Amino acid sequence: MKDRIPPRVDTAVRATVSGVQKGAAAVEISVEGSGGGNGTLTLNGAATAKLSATANINLRGKDQTDSGKGGNLKLVAKQGGVKLGESGAFSVSSIPQNYTDTFVSLLTVDSRGFKVQDGWSSDSRTFADLDQTEISELVDYSAGTGCFAASAAGNNSGYLPGNQLTTDTHSRPTAELTSAGKLVAKQACMFKDKRSGSDDIPMTKSGYLLTRVNKAVGHGAFQITTSKQGSAVTAKGVTTQAGAGSITKTQAV
Repeated sequence: MKDRIPPRVDTAVRATVSGVQKGAAAVEISVEGSGGGNGTLTLNGAATAKLSATANINLRGKDQTDSGKGGNLKLVAKQGGVKLGESGAFSVSSIPQNYTDTFVSLLTVDSRGFKVQDGWSSDSRTFADLDQTEISELVDYSAGTGCFAASAAGNNSGYLPGNQLTTDTHSRPTAELTSAGKLVAKQACMFKDKRSGSDDIPMTKSGYLLTRVNKAVGHGAFQITTSKQGSAVTAKGVTTQAGAGSITKTQAV
């Protein structure tokens, strides 16, 4: 995604300084473009950082960049008022990461499966900072067998607000569960960050495997096992690491 730092937490950057003579003025690092909706930040807790040698500088975002104003911040190095160099452009924005799923309830009327509570966090450690992000869920099915042979399809939730947690259901209609079969799908998430102007970015740790196995248990009856397990996956071209959560439920059809 486009360069950015989160608010509220430190991001260490390396500033390379060489050739400073003994007794010469230190190299001063400052922020160009700060304010006016572009975002604000501190350098080692202050407005500027002074260096006489190579060192890390801790950048901490304060005010996030307004939507549509990304890429207007730069670090600038000067010595005695003379500009020596500058960084690439960046923004201050939080992004969603680390997807979770927890079991809510079974589905038992005309379908079998379960409802889950989705969750994720902000890399700024404050969920409300995600108010200018949107999240999309991608599901990629492999070819099903048996009763699921005609079920190979993919779903995309479209983009939804990144600061509003959602619930999800993973189920199949009972009318479909009339013979043995297996269906496996991969799920991943991507997001948009309106502050930095970044689109379709894979969410860190948002991968899952969804598995349904329907089997005969005698006398014309069937039972289905539905599971959702955190797993490193690629779904619809989006590659991510395993999300958190492990749910497995078996039900009579």
